Amino acid sequence: MEIIIHAFISSRLEYCNFLFTCLNKSLLNTFQTVQNATAQLLANSRKCCHVAPIVFSRHWFPVHFRINFKILGFTFTALHNQAVKHQNTSQN
Repeated sequence: MEIIIHAFISSRLEYCNFLFTCLNKSLLNTFQTVQNATAQLLANSRKCCHVAPIVFSRHWFPVHFRINFKILGFTFTALHNQAVKHQNTSQN
């Protein structure tokens, strides 16, 4: 169940990362709150406990780092011609 919850939340947080770069800090904090609540749920910790050790023990980046990491990864692959080449499947 833990894997399913993590996969669902992380896929929703990483959806449209390019659009999230323009968000202000208060809107990014909303996404961070979702990630923190997920970490607390998966660790069965109380709401009053600090969530940072839980997030770091699971090797999760904070949301703004996740967005930057994903964009930098796409940029690197594009600049170094490592992007996936799409084959033309239409027949002439």
